[in-house]
This record gives sequence, C-alpha cells and structure tokens, in this order.
Amino acid sequence: MNEQAALIIGDWGNSNARLWLCRSDGVVVATRRGPGIASLRSNTAAIGAAFANMTAGWPTMIPALLAGVVGASFGWRDAGYLPCPITLKDIGGHLVRAPTNERAVWITPGISCVNAWGEPDTMRGEELQITGWATASGVDDALVVLPGTHCKWAQIAGGMVTQFHSSISGELFALLCDHSVMIDRAACDAPHDPSAFAEGVALARTASDVDLGALLFAARARQATGAMTAARAPSFLSGIVIGCDVRNALRHHDPSGSVIVIGEDGIGQRYIDALGHWTLSAQRVASDDAMRAGLLAVARRAGLESRATAPYRNGA
Repeated sequence: MNEQAALIIGDWGNSNARLWLCRSDGVVVATRRGPGIASLRSNTAAIGAAFANMTAGWPTMIPALLAGVVGASFGWRDAGYLPCPITLKDIGGHLVRAPTNERAVWITPGISCVNAWGEPDTMRGEELQITGWATASGVDDALVVLPGTHCKWAQIAGGMVTQFHSSISGELFALLCDHSVMIDRAACDAPHDPSAFAEGVALARTASDVDLGALLFAARARQATGAMTAARAPSFLSGIVIGCDVRNALRHHDPSGSVIVIGEDGIGQRYIDALGHWTLSAQRVASDDAMRAGLLAVARRAGLESRATAPYRNGA
C-alpha cells in the first residue's frame, strides 16, 4: 500500500486532525486521526510529536500538505493569511515549511478580508473546501455557506472570493445548551425535531426587526407557559440561531447565483432547510470531499509530489 502512496494531505483543526495518505491520482489508501490543536496549543514539540505518531509507518520521503489552525499563530508554524479579494486558484499559495526533519511538511495560509460591516475577518481551512468544491464544479459565481462552530459565508464572483464573514452560530448554540437556562441540558440530547426547527427559523424570518438576543428568550418563555415541551426546545432554539444567521448573511451577500452548503448531512441540511424559508434552494457538498479535493488541487499546483524532502532549516 505504501509503495503506491505519493502524498499526505491533512485537515488539522482545533478539535481533531484528519490525515489522508494518497496515491498520485488522489485516491486515498489510508486514513488516520489525531488530537486537535486546541489540546496541543502553542506547543510546537507536542504538535510535531502528534504528527509523527499519526504518520508512523508511512514512508518519510512522502511530503505532506496540511491546512487549518495548524497554521495559526498558536499552531505548528504561523502560515499567515492571504488577503481578499483572491482568485480561487491562488488560495493555498505561499506555503510555509513546518519545523520537522523527518519529512517535508507544508502548511497552507488562511485568508483574510474586511467584511461588509468594516471588521477584519479570517478563515483557516474552509478556504480549501471552497477551492475543492470550485475545482470539482467549475462554478465561478456562488454564495458558499460552511456551517460549523464558526460558520463562514463566502461570496464567490468571477472565480474570486470577494468577501466573507464569520458567525459563531455553532459555538453559540453549544454555549446555550451547556451554560444557559433557555433549555434543559438533558433535552439537548433529544432527536432533532424538524417542525420545531422550522418554527424557530420562521420566527427569525418574520421578526426581522428583532435582534437575536430578544428572540432567544422565546425558547424559555414557550416552555414556561406550556406552549412548547422541553424536548422540542433545542430544535426550536437551533432554528432561531440558524435563521438569524441566514437573515443576516442575505443582507450582506448576493444569493442570486448558486447557493452551496459545504458541510455534513445534519448541520448542512439544517442550513438548506433554513435557506428554503427565503425561497432559496441550495446544494450540499460533503466537507471531507471538498477538503481533500482542495488540498490535492493546491498540492498539484505546488508540485509537492516532486519536491525533495530536504531537512528543515529555520526560515525555509
């Protein structure tokens, strides 16, 4: 198996690492997972040891390309940011070398912008998913949604990422579940309730002049008055959070082209359902598929398969 391998690609985020050992044609021959950067934060020696452990037994002459917060200031090596607007083919340019002597490991930079309300914004990793989707689809104009702990909304126009913004919708919902009285913590494990979710999205859409903070209390009040059971409240609250995320995004981005949701089935489908309340249809793309396609596209543009695995030198 290892004789067929030509490249290691990886998505190394805060929560976990996913590495894929690939042939030159992109076919995955082995997959491994490991700890996220959050548990190794700012400890370059521990990050290097974790990478060595994850790749144990894989030929050291095979180079690696990593994306995500592994390239943040608290990661393995700070890869910086490339500013928007940026063409899709330039995403992943200006790779930096990770501090390792065992194999050639390269890290992609993130991208940055000034968002629609004049604030700096950043993403690390999601830009590779956008590149992967664009490479596979050939679409040059779209509104791309990347749900997650920090949801990203990116405007693609003329083959460029012109602007994007981040929303802490996923993190906010987790905080509400774990640290608020809006819902019973035990109820957060209840199965997703599509009708309760739709009620939350509808409230966010119709009460368009009411801010998120005021709408969230509806989950508490409906339970207190008997209008909603505790089991339905988490889905209702999720609908409010995602609905407000959608309504804000549509004020600042143009959805007239394709609307693409890059995410896994559960959270991705919730965003698709929410967009439907604004009569918008969206196509879902699996995030792992998009990430692998993006990393492979960047690796091929950089010619990583043919790069020599010279020992690391500071500043290389």
